[in-house]
Amino acid sequence: MAVMLGASRAEAHPWMIRHAASHCGTCHADPSGSGLLTPFGRERAEAVMRTHWGEGPPEKGLGNFLGFVATPEWLLLNGSVRNAYFYTRAKRAGSDAQSDKRFLQMQADLRAQVTFGRFRANGGIGFLRQRGEPAVVYGFDGGFIVSREHWLGVDLGDDREWLVRAGRFNLPFGLRTNLHTAWVRTSTRTDINDAQEHGAAVAYDAGMVRAEAMLVVGNLQIKPDVYREQGAGGYFELSPTRKFAVGASALVLRTTLDPIITESLIRHAYGLFARFSPVRPVVLMAEGDVLVSRGETLQRGTGSVSMATVDVEPIQGVHVIVSGEHRKLPATTGTAYGLWLGAEWFFFAHTDVRFDFIYRSLPGEPRTASLTLIGQLHVYL
Repeated sequence: MAVMLGASRAEAHPWMIRHAASHCGTCHADPSGSGLLTPFGRERAEAVMRTHWGEGPPEKGLGNFLGFVATPEWLLLNGSVRNAYFYTRAKRAGSDAQSDKRFLQMQADLRAQVTFGRFRANGGIGFLRQRGEPAVVYGFDGGFIVSREHWLGVDLGDDREWLVRAGRFNLPFGLRTNLHTAWVRTSTRTDINDAQEHGAAVAYDAGMVRAEAMLVVGNLQIKPDVYREQGAGGYFELSPTRKFAVGASALVLRTTLDPIITESLIRHAYGLFARFSPVRPVVLMAEGDVLVSRGETLQRGTGSVSMATVDVEPIQGVHVIVSGEHRKLPATTGTAYGLWLGAEWFFFAHTDVRFDFIYRSLPGEPRTASLTLIGQLHVYL
C-alpha cells in the first residue's frame, strides 16, 4: 500500500545519466530538460525507465502519444496528471505538535510543440482547483487555468545545436530536478512547478557542453508589475565522459516589491552541481549554492543551500533515493537540515508512483522538528 500511494512527475530526471544520457535536449523539447518529450524521449522512457513484466519491452509504438497515436514529425503532444496525498507534523520542544493533511491535485496539463523548418512554437495549458498564482492565466468559480510554459524559438547551427527563444519557461539554474520543494529549488526560486519567468534565452547543446543564458523580464502573469523580477541567469555544464557531468550556474534578479518581504530586493545565487554514475544502478548528484540578498531593511546578507542525493535502481523501474540537505538563509542565525528517504516505481507504461519521508530540523530556540509524508501518483500521456 505504501508503494502504491507514491509517485512523481516524469519531467526532469538528472539520474538518466546512468544510461549515458547527459544531454537533456535529446529527450526533451527544452534543451535544458523537463516538460515535453520528443518521440526519442518517449522511446527511451519506455525502454529503460519502467519495469517490464514480459520477456522484454514492446517493439512498436514506444514513441507514440497515448502509446498508440502516431503524430507527424512536426507535432509533439504530451499530457500529465499528478495527484498527491500530503501529511506533515511539526513540533517545537515545550509546545504542542501541529499537523496538516490534505489531498493535492498538483497537475493536470496538456502540452504541445509545432515545428516548421527551424521554427518552433511550444506551450502548455492546465487546470488547478487550488490557486497556483505564478502560473494562473484565468480564474473562475470552479478553479484556475494555468500555463507554466509557452515560447517561440528558432534552431540555429549546422546541427541545430543552438536554440534562441522567447516566452515563459524555466529559469536556467542548477540541477533540473522534479523535487520542487527541495531547499535548493525553493531558496533559489527555480523550481519547475510554477517558478517559470518570461524572457529571452540562448541555449547550446553539443559535444561535451550544455549551456543556457536567459534575460529575465519578469512573470507577466503576475500583477501588478512591481512584483515581477528582472535580471539574468544561466548555467554551463561540461560532460567529460558520458556518465559524469559538472557545471556552474548563476542568477541575479531584482524586484521592486518582493511578495515575500514586501520591499525591494536584489537577490543573487551562485552554485556548482554535478552528476555521476560510477556503476549503472547508482547515480550520485549534488548541488551547492551561495545566496546573497540585498533588501532595503530585511534579508541583507549571505547564506547557502545544498543537497546531495544517492539514487539506486536495483531493478529496472524501481528506485531507492536518499538525500541530505542544508539551508542557511541570508539575515538568519541558524542552519536547517533535512533528510529525504524515497521510493519510486515506474511500474507501467506512462505511469509511476513515489513515496517520500522528509525529516527537517529548523533553527530556533528551541529547534523545530518536522516530518512530512508525500505519496504521489503520476500518469503522463
